[in-house]
Amino acid sequence: MILGWFIGAGFVSGREIANYFSIFGKSSFISICIAGILLFIFIYMFFRLSQKIQGFSNFVLKYFGKFGICINWLLVISLLILTSSMLAGSVVIAETIKINKFIFVIMTSFLCYIAVIGNIKALSKINLILVPIIIIVILTMCWGYADTKIQNGDIMLSIISGTNYVFINIVSLGLFILEVGKNYSRKECLIASILSTLIICLLIFVCNNAIITNNLTNYPMPLLTLSLQKNLICWIVSIVTIWGGLFTTITSSVFVLGNYINKYIKNYNITVILILFVSFLIGNLKFAFIVNYIYLIIGILGFIIIFGVFIQEKKLFYLKKSFSCSKDIKN
Repeated sequence: MILGWFIGAGFVSGREIANYFSIFGKSSFISICIAGILLFIFIYMFFRLSQKIQGFSNFVLKYFGKFGICINWLLVISLLILTSSMLAGSVVIAETIKINKFIFVIMTSFLCYIAVIGNIKALSKINLILVPIIIIVILTMCWGYADTKIQNGDIMLSIISGTNYVFINIVSLGLFILEVGKNYSRKECLIASILSTLIICLLIFVCNNAIITNNLTNYPMPLLTLSLQKNLICWIVSIVTIWGGLFTTITSSVFVLGNYINKYIKNYNITVILILFVSFLIGNLKFAFIVNYIYLIIGILGFIIIFGVFIQEKKLFYLKKSFSCSKDIKN
């Protein structure tokens, strides 16, 4: 489910990777390593937090206090942006295969609705089927490219960009983990964090290498262009795979949003329909525009959330230490 959330249309199409890594050439490979370390730390951190806190509403209340309401709705907006970007990606797919955009988006939304009104086990089964296929296709498509003439970009800018990419993704992924992480043991959480991070880093590495080697950084969907350079079958498989990545992210995002907004709109079915409708309206913005520019807002919010958690945890640590010392003195 972590991989299903992370590997959305922006990832599978190569647009996110090109924008946050590939434009920096050789330096991007260093950035990927640093991003991987941060990603593991944050994924495991949210797993541990999920053991103590029930859902992201309680998380925001505990760590941000009086600013909690503001942070809550910023998170909701971020998840809506993520969902809308996936629907905007479905528009790009429809344009690519030359079918009616409106019908294709409605079909995607309807399938998402069917998946989300099920339960977490249904989402798990969907990811269990789609995610391995997506991983195999990406590795098959991108593996084996090599070019010794790759330009070297600015290392510091590359690291900043890679770090920002982690913050962008950890906002939505962290909220999802807070909702489902409490169902798993500490050992399972650690294993999930390690395996997820390794697989994500491997996929970013091979995709990044393929995009740089084939000079595809400026294309709206670099990996779709790459598949077209190979043959028609690869192109068709790539389209289906991008849609699969898009679908797994939409379902996970709408699941978290639905659980939160359902506190205000008691009918869950209406809640899900409303989320998809609003996402559809926002999704009228271009896919590449959302990924390149609006995602930056989510990255800033991600930094604020992580910073807030570390500050609060530091305070709690010193309070516990102080309490422990005063207890020892009394004894």
